[in-house]
Amino acid sequence: MNLILVLFFAATTFQDSIFHASPMDLSVVEIATMGCLVAWAVLTPHPGRQVREIARRPAAILLLLWAVVATVLWVIAHDWGYDLNEMRWLWLTLGAFILLTTAVESGWGRAVVLFVGITALAALVADYQGLTGAFIAPFARIVPKDILLSSTGMISVTPAAGFFRHPNAFGGQVFWPLLICVGLALKRQYRWPALAGAAFFAFSLYLSYYRTLVVGLALACAILAMIKLELRPKLFASVTIGLSLLGMIGSEVLVELSQGVFLGNLQTRGGYWVDAAHLIQSQPSIILFGSGYAPSVALASSQARSDPHNMYLYLLMHFGVSGLVCFALLIALIVAVGWQAYQTGILRREPVLGAMWAGFIAWFVTGTLDSRLTTAEWLMLFVTILALFLVGLSGQRHRDLEVAPNRSFPSPAEVEIKARISGDRVEGAGVPSQEAGPKNSIGTQRAKKGVGDLLGQRLVEGG
Repeated sequence: MNLILVLFFAATTFQDSIFHASPMDLSVVEIATMGCLVAWAVLTPHPGRQVREIARRPAAILLLLWAVVATVLWVIAHDWGYDLNEMRWLWLTLGAFILLTTAVESGWGRAVVLFVGITALAALVADYQGLTGAFIAPFARIVPKDILLSSTGMISVTPAAGFFRHPNAFGGQVFWPLLICVGLALKRQYRWPALAGAAFFAFSLYLSYYRTLVVGLALACAILAMIKLELRPKLFASVTIGLSLLGMIGSEVLVELSQGVFLGNLQTRGGYWVDAAHLIQSQPSIILFGSGYAPSVALASSQARSDPHNMYLYLLMHFGVSGLVCFALLIALIVAVGWQAYQTGILRREPVLGAMWAGFIAWFVTGTLDSRLTTAEWLMLFVTILALFLVGLSGQRHRDLEVAPNRSFPSPAEVEIKARISGDRVEGAGVPSQEAGPKNSIGTQRAKKGVGDLLGQRLVEGG
């Protein structure tokens, strides 16, 4: 199983197309995913039973629904070449989720280490290419980016890409190990190695010059800091929603105000969005069936049709409102299970899970400026982090259940959980008297230590 994970993770960092004849594009990660699925089916006892068990989970159901929607839209579309690749990618994404879930469940920590380690090796190659220019990135079309330096003004630089399709794809890949290392740094026993790893991946993200995810990193770190501070649930929700809305609105304002070379790429995005709006206005069928249903000359020549540089517009253009709803339900699932985990203290006790959840929030917010669903590699990266997060969360719940004593009366931990969810402060929880005990009573101390005792009764298995 370890070898299967290594092969899959490595394939996501080697982003080449094995076969390309428009509109068909077959990539390395697709071949690797199919090979891993075959190997898993051969090596795993009773694979059908595991498939049926995982297929009942909410995330798998939503991925299946998304793939079915894409298939139906492709069948009824007049432009058969449009979404041919996307339909295949989504079915492979479902298979990859089943594969990763079973593999990660056999060793979550090992899977996280393998993912971080393989990405680090790929980042070393990309950093070397970006710093020295010793070789040209073989699979990427690299356009120099302009950065602002206070002393010399604007300069043009060549971003790092390595074996990735695009510098942004490289930046998106290292974004997640960077957050995982930040989460590990909050654990005392891993602090210094994790900080070194975080510094390395932060430097790699800088060399990719993926400015959108630099903003996303700041948002994710702010959310992770609030998780660590253990704010009251209502206050945490308010601040997180406020920061997310600020990020979304701020991106739109930047697009409107962008002038000059440095923010010229934002102006380009604004142009794509306007084009997409005009296309939808002229062909309302796009809203229901996507832009492959009734192709036209205007659609064929528009960049907004293939990649409007906005994740939600991309979904609407390709899969109509039904595809957009499928992805919105996935977002709602991730936010809901993370919110429940925050209320019960899981994200604070396991900061790697907290970092992943914060990363998802930042990923969805900054998705207003980038699509990040346009290739098989982007989708496989998304489903990899989804599987790692949901399996890790499920494992933490089970560990908490194993240490929870059997009892038929409310425990101090139960009282504390209810108090935290309602936002009320309970002093002396667990004191067997009608009056609240002193602030440092034994009952209160026990409540603080046992916050996770009732996790299994409060959370529904979503992983």
